[in-house]
Amino acid sequence: MNAKKRKKTKEEIAILEAHFVQDPEWTRRTVKALKPLLNLTVDQIYKWGYDRKLLVEKRKSNAQQKRVRKSKTMKKMTKASNSLAVDDRDNTRQD
Repeated sequence: MNAKKRKKTKEEIAILEAHFVQDPEWTRRTVKALKPLLNLTVDQIYKWGYDRKLLVEKRKSNAQQKRVRKSKTMKKMTKASNSLAVDDRDNTRQD
């Protein structure tokens, strides 16, 4: 029932990538049009596109989370810096 899995060739990946960059929203028509160009089944082509889309979304999400963490860190550093400046001013007044 299951055929042995094989790695996609560099040429197959290049074709898949090129079509994905043009339009990441693949229809059945797109997948069927790719089939004669590749030595892959319709299911394999669809799965590659689906997995690639998830990877792109995950990378976007990770990048966004990184920006949020960086922003929070910067806010904490600014707050700490401001409180140090206030402490310095208080110490200067006491001298």
